[in-house]
Amino acid sequence: MQCSTCGANSVIEIELTLANDTTVNFCSCHKCETQWWNRDGESLELNAVLDLARKPNS
Repeated sequence: MQCSTCGANSVIEIELTLANDTTVNFCSCHKCETQWWNRDGESLELNAVLDLARKPNS
């Protein structure tokens, strides 16, 4: 994977499964420290990830 900000190939990608079984990917560039989230190939804002991660009230 390549960073879209600086072009470096030193990107880590971590796949996470949230409480509602939604899978998201967290990506971080080691060179420029840009961080981003994806779900099904589409970019997500952090607030969207946090909304998905919230457990529904029981």
